[in-house]
Amino acid sequence: MLRRRLLYVIPAVATLLVAAVLLGPAQARSVTVARLLASGSDVRSARIVVVERAEGIERPWPNAKVSLFVGDEATARWSGATDSEGIADVSFDAPVPAGAPVRIVSEGQVLATGTLATSEGSPILEERAPAATVQGGGVVVRVAPERGALVPPFAERVRVLVTRAGQPVAASLKVSALSAEPSETTTSTNDEGVAELSLTPLANPIMLSLEVRGDAVADAEASIGIRMSGVFVAPELDGGRVTVTSPVPRDRVYLSFYDDRARTSGCSVDLTKDEQGFFRGTCGVEMPAETLAVVASGEPNEKGPSTVVWPAPGRKGTAGAPLLDVALDGTRARVGAERRRVSIVRTATVAGLCAAAAIELALLLWTGRRERRRLSNFAAVLDQEMKDAAEQNAAAVVSDSQTEAVIQPIPPKTAVGVSQRLLVVTICALVVLSFAMIAVLVLR
Repeated sequence: MLRRRLLYVIPAVATLLVAAVLLGPAQARSVTVARLLASGSDVRSARIVVVERAEGIERPWPNAKVSLFVGDEATARWSGATDSEGIADVSFDAPVPAGAPVRIVSEGQVLATGTLATSEGSPILEERAPAATVQGGGVVVRVAPERGALVPPFAERVRVLVTRAGQPVAASLKVSALSAEPSETTTSTNDEGVAELSLTPLANPIMLSLEVRGDAVADAEASIGIRMSGVFVAPELDGGRVTVTSPVPRDRVYLSFYDDRARTSGCSVDLTKDEQGFFRGTCGVEMPAETLAVVASGEPNEKGPSTVVWPAPGRKGTAGAPLLDVALDGTRARVGAERRRVSIVRTATVAGLCAAAAIELALLLWTGRRERRRLSNFAAVLDQEMKDAAEQNAAAVVSDSQTEAVIQPIPPKTAVGVSQRLLVVTICALVVLSFAMIAVLVLR
């Protein structure tokens, strides 16, 4: 009786176990991952990004309590919390050299660990870096935005330097512009051969036609590229803080401040729509006094067409800075650990199903052997009864009907029926177990 119950119970329990495992522990769980964005050989400031990753999709992990450790130090170099977008701009009292072992920990979990890998580079600010140089009639005309970049539709000062044989030229200029406003303007150079005009870029590129008249006569053409979806940084500070404007809809802009050596700090700026339809915001912290360049971007990793390197407000020239790189990424380790956990759970489930199938098969063989033995015994008893009946019939004269009644025993329908039902149930159970095992293997 017990073995017959087991034949029913084992497949049911195994099926319920598979369902519970597939819907529970065998499901891939989301993992919390941290990345460290930094630049330069000696990192004085960096940006930590914490995200929750599930099935290849990431979303910010807000208000995460994060600590950053360097090497075997027991005290964290920095501790704090991420903002609503899972981002924290951090600064260090002492620079962290490239190649140093770093780990990022949150509430006892290591979100990222490894060596700091950054690209080399230093911020620069060239006051007279030309955007375009043209020559005509022995006259050299250099055209450059006063702050090194143009973002439509914000007006910027453009410098025009006119020289001949390396000497400044006093001349009047007639400038015709295509893809910018005003379309035509006149101006004159000063004693240094420099003329300034204000242009509002509309499309990329801006084509300029320049007529030089005065001490020298020349006609020249120049082309200036613009950043169509770039983030605009106001040329002046607002109470010591940087103001940014995005011509396209954005909720947030990210800033990095650089001195003449490396990144010193950064901030995130929340944007709101103004009456002109632009999206403006002001940094929540004051810009460091020694700032040489400001990187403004719509992405925390400073990648994409929105990224523009500006000279610090109050400065002029073309600025350059090493953009942030992923110096440390915990994605591979954290996702790999989760995959290993899922693999272990599913392998254990397959092993359990194999054991259940083996037990079911053993019970089937055991039950089949016992049933065959019972049928053999029943056949032997029946054969003996038939022989005894034949002997009795030979000794006594009975009617044909009585003889037929004696020698035709009741067939063992009950025993055969039970065996067939057990066989059908067992085969169905094995099929269910096989499908369950296939499902587990496929989901691995």
